[in-house]
Amino acid sequence: MPERAPGHRNNPVRRRSSESDLSLMEFMREFPDDAACLDRLWRDRFAPDGHTAFCPKCERDRRFHRTKTRASYTCDSCGLHIHPQKGTIFERSSTSLHLWFYAMYLMASTRCGISAKQMEREIGVTYKQAHKMMKRIRTLMGRRRDTAQRRRRG
Repeated sequence: MPERAPGHRNNPVRRRSSESDLSLMEFMREFPDDAACLDRLWRDRFAPDGHTAFCPKCERDRRFHRTKTRASYTCDSCGLHIHPQKGTIFERSSTSLHLWFYAMYLMASTRCGISAKQMEREIGVTYKQAHKMMKRIRTLMGRRRDTAQRRRRG
């Protein structure tokens, strides 16, 4: 009988031999929709606890809540809206955050890279949009690599 991964069949466990940090199932569980992606962006950029962030208008740390009608967070004290996508590769993009995150996952998890044509098929956008997204992601990855190299040199 073939060896099976431990755990429940609806909750697969990645083997230790896997080179990937995140399996597709884990990715889909962590980022099921745009709201989860926006929350991750908010936590990474502004509020690690998900609620308390610096409010530029109040000039102090304040509690924020998710605005239901737009992709922003609102200060509980003064009502200032902070948009987590502003100043990122996602700014002014009509493509959903979930597709952006999935595109980044595909680019990071494929061993030999992925073509824009394959990206088009995978995420269901036009070739032009897939190419544009990949170009923005590559540019961002290049900037991060350059910054890391400068830090190592001292």
